[in-house]
Amino acid sequence: MLKMPTPTAVEPRKPPVTSGLRHEAEELLKREIAYVHSRSFERLTVRQLDSERPTEMYSESPSLIGSGQGGLQLTVGVNVQLLSPEGEAYLFRRMNYFLFRANTLRAKLDSKRPSQRTLDQLKLALKEAQAARGELVQSNVRLVAGLAGKFSGNASDYEELVSEGNLILLKAIDKFDIDRGFRFSTYATHAVQRHFFRVIQRRHRRKGKETAVPSDVLADSLLQPEVENEIGFDEGAVKELLRQFSGRLDERESQIIQGRYNLGGEGKGKTLKCLASEMGLSKERVRQLQHRALEKLREVAAELNLVPEELEV
Repeated sequence: MLKMPTPTAVEPRKPPVTSGLRHEAEELLKREIAYVHSRSFERLTVRQLDSERPTEMYSESPSLIGSGQGGLQLTVGVNVQLLSPEGEAYLFRRMNYFLFRANTLRAKLDSKRPSQRTLDQLKLALKEAQAARGELVQSNVRLVAGLAGKFSGNASDYEELVSEGNLILLKAIDKFDIDRGFRFSTYATHAVQRHFFRVIQRRHRRKGKETAVPSDVLADSLLQPEVENEIGFDEGAVKELLRQFSGRLDERESQIIQGRYNLGGEGKGKTLKCLASEMGLSKERVRQLQHRALEKLREVAAELNLVPEELEV
């Protein structure tokens, strides 16, 4: 009796990798996915993250953006809601978690034989991150519009400042670290005001005029996080700028920069508290004057092409 050969098990064939799939994977591998990291992301799951969503995401009902200073009409027909502190923290955490997740999935991609499942998960993570970012942008457009109204003198200036301010807002959202413990509005206000001041300074230089924006008003309005050593220039650059353009700073500004950078050459740079005591001012006022002085030096450096013109938030 003849024995029939035992049929061998046939492994299911993997679907062929198309050129379109490879191209999509290659494009994603070229893309930089930046995010603000948190150690908790390593153990966090999407389900756990969803459960963290606060009950009260917003602190008020939707409202239309109103009119600005001097009767300037702000962006018309834009419904905005201000986030609650808990809602703001949740959206920043959600955005950065999904960017972290996308970056992790991207590291698993094989450009020659990419997995359709991995690609789909990666694109979904990017979509979720973008959705959270969009909510953060929408809830802060009123901040940009309000600041643009204060700094603009007419409708044309206002539209230009709103456009530039929104770009700075996007950069601020991408770089903000919620774990530092302060509100995003503080961080964004500082970044946008600083950029507006520089835009107006450049505009007036082109017109051959002295700036009409009062520096004291800008400095007094800044609410900055408690960061002692966030100065932004190395000592050599400051010395050279002060040597060539000492006339740009007033007496108090010069004293603060000299003290903070230890330009006298003895000991270490002085703290804001120490300078405040010496000058009979509050610590916050010394910080504001330091900020104003550094802005003047940045303007000089930009004129000489010593630093990039783009604002670093």
